[in-house]
Amino acid sequence: CSVNDDVLPSGHKIKAGSIVTYFPYAMGRSKDIWGDDAKEFKPERFVENPQISKNTWKYPVFQGGPRTCLGQNMAYI
Repeated sequence: CSVNDDVLPSGHKIKAGSIVTYFPYAMGRSKDIWGDDAKEFKPERFVENPQISKNTWKYPVFQGGPRTCLGQNMAYI
């Protein structure tokens, strides 16, 4: 729950008292993010795309930021 008004890195404005959440399951299948073939399993999207590897929140199954999953690199192998 947001304590103060804020602005997310995406530019979305959040008012104080708003509940903020994200849904990785839906994000992983969103056509807005991945295109028309979003529901197809294509691991190369995540492994070979530097745009995604730099933005850990775009594919957040391993969480993001400085505290990503310790097993992320092993999972990619």
